[in-house]
Amino acid sequence: MHGLSVADTLGSMMIILGILLKIPSKWPLLILGIISLAIWNTMLGYVLAYCSTEEAKNE
Repeated sequence: MHGLSVADTLGSMMIILGILLKIPSKWPLLILGIISLAIWNTMLGYVLAYCSTEEAKNE
């Protein structure tokens, strides 16, 4: 699941970079989008890992 999450994050970042190359005038918003995507997916990964380990301990 971690590999899929990383691939999804990197793919989304590549899409945003492609848009940045196509519309360079919007670079502040696109850079903010890349940073937000990286932070959100990292935090979501930690939450999912924590929840799955708690569930495994209870079983």
